[in-house]
Amino acid sequence: YQAITGMLEAEPGECVFVDDRTCNLAGAEEFGIHAIHMARSGETDWPGARAADLFQVMEIIESGKF
Repeated sequence: YQAITGMLEAEPGECVFVDDRTCNLAGAEEFGIHAIHMARSGETDWPGARAADLFQVMEIIESGKF
């Protein structure tokens, strides 16, 4: 995560990480990156933001409700 934020010249809190594996999301959040679980089936144990499709991802990003 550090290499990517460095290449982007961005602070972790300015970034959003979207993945369908919660173990990857946990790592991003630990680094300070906002995380969204791509849970297409709707089933998830992720306590944070979740989306079923990219439209919902955009809604979450635009709302700032992570």
